[in-house]
Amino acid sequence: KKLRKHIAEITHVSSITDFGDLPVLQSATAYPMIFTAQKERDEIGGLTTLTQVKSLAPPYPDVAALVREVGQPLPSDAISGSGWSLTDAATTARLRKMHAVGISLGEYVKGQIYRGVLIGFNKAFIIDLFVRPLFSRLFLGLPQGILDVRVPMIQLQGTAIVCFGIE
Repeated sequence: KKLRKHIAEITHVSSITDFGDLPVLQSATAYPMIFTAQKERDEIGGLTTLTQVKSLAPPYPDVAALVREVGQPLPSDAISGSGWSLTDAATTARLRKMHAVGISLGEYVKGQIYRGVLIGFNKAFIIDLFVRPLFSRLFLGLPQGILDVRVPMIQLQGTAIVCFGIE
């Protein structure tokens, strides 16, 4: 938070290019993001462009062309203080409206938000065709085969799970 606040106060961020989990580095899993900023914020001004790269197809690796073709301008107050909002103007307006009329999840559960099971052993949570009947009988007390009809199971990898849904 301190670094974001410092950057917002002393620079003008002209461009943010987010590659998400695309395999930009072939030998490592990384989440690369390119920030282009200049000192002396007040003298430069202008909007910040957010580019969310969805593919490594051309014009990649020409980052400047990607920004020109795919980039979206952020609202003028998106990069301010320590709370940056990297969403387009319509999403920002919708979020502001939700904050104004609703109660946040943190308030609703009185700050008791838990992250779930974090063990780093994803195979423990894969229910394949061999394990499914055992799971059905042992843990749910259901007759063999009933799980296929009533409780659909999905095998997921970490990159397929996104905020509020599954890709």
